[in-house]
Amino acid sequence: MKYLTFARCLLLTVLCIVSTKCKGRRPSASKIMPVLELMEPEGAMYDPSPEDIDEGNLKNLLGSFFDSQVMSSEQPSAFALSPNGTVKLNLKKTRSGQFVPQGPLPKHIKRMHLQFVKMAEGKRIHLKMGNKMRRRFRDLLWLQSYCPLLQKWKDLGPRFWPRFFLENSCAPRQSCSFPRGMLCKPHKSVKKVLLRWHCQNWDQKKNCNWLKVQYPLVTDCQCGC
Repeated sequence: MKYLTFARCLLLTVLCIVSTKCKGRRPSASKIMPVLELMEPEGAMYDPSPEDIDEGNLKNLLGSFFDSQVMSSEQPSAFALSPNGTVKLNLKKTRSGQFVPQGPLPKHIKRMHLQFVKMAEGKRIHLKMGNKMRRRFRDLLWLQSYCPLLQKWKDLGPRFWPRFFLENSCAPRQSCSFPRGMLCKPHKSVKKVLLRWHCQNWDQKKNCNWLKVQYPLVTDCQCGC
């Protein structure tokens, strides 16, 4: 219990120092990267007909770009069961029984020697702790600044195929630092390919085809200014 109290106090001190780098910058809320909009008319009369939505042909057209992990031609059960999405926690349990994020320890945390803490006025406070406590403290710091993904199925409408896409965003948190100021923001993303219905002549519904378009998918969020 004494260790947890000391470690958490030390954690707040370090995060406080780190967060001063963001002072003066106004953080922006986490957002899902938008897909580029095409100029097209509204109304069901311009949507593809049932004959144009042949799943076998469309799947062949999309080819290797089809990803069943994030795409579905039918409404997934999670669309109705979890309308607000689900948080994806990629955590693992250490030998000491503490949970930490999956993957290697971030370099900026690994480089922390934790031999002293430099205060804002330049004063140094030396820390006395063994290697085991240093390792556990790094794990605690890593978990405190961890930014999980929020996964939510989205209905893109009849002019996209597959119609349902599993979007990722940064799970909402008031802040990932102390004092507040740093937020979880998209850090990495990949481009997925979908089919989109488009007509060169919308008024007469001529020259209509399924076009391959890129759709961004956030794959990683990090705590930042």
